[in-house]
Amino acid sequence: MICPLLLFGGAIPKVKTTFDKLQVMKMVNEAIDDVRKAEQKEAPQLKRTRYLWVKIENKLTAEQQKEFQTLKDSHLKTGRAYSLKLAKQEV
Repeated sequence: MICPLLLFGGAIPKVKTTFDKLQVMKMVNEAIDDVRKAEQKEAPQLKRTRYLWVKIENKLTAEQQKEFQTLKDSHLKTGRAYSLKLAKQEV
């Protein structure tokens, strides 16, 4: 896909930086995964849970939702990072 800024030669007056929401959320998801990977050494229950943290919560199966809720309630750094993701999505 061609960036819309390229269509206009990248010249938008008085604009220094623009952000694509999808790219920002991709970086946020990567950051959550980095936190999860670092933390899973101390909290082995985080192994094989990457999908739970990046998937949209209401699209999880009932079993996945139950596991995810348990992980979110366990006061992990990954859970705090996920809370920041939710706050970012509201912006």
